[in-house]
Amino acid sequence: MAFIKERLEVKKSIKIRLNGVEKTVTAIELAGNNYVRLQDLRDERMAIGYDAASREPTADAV
Repeated sequence: MAFIKERLEVKKSIKIRLNGVEKTVTAIELAGNNYVRLQDLRDERMAIGYDAASREPTADAV
């Protein structure tokens, strides 16, 4: 008999420090790790984008 392991995802707000500024972002906790959206990290000193040729996200200092 196979056991099904349930994946528990918890959506929560966390505080992070980015470029010396504290901000609150939404995170998903899964298996003890916090995942945040790259767009939530964007500010006047960091640009978030997407490179269609390589199909990868980009993060550049502005």
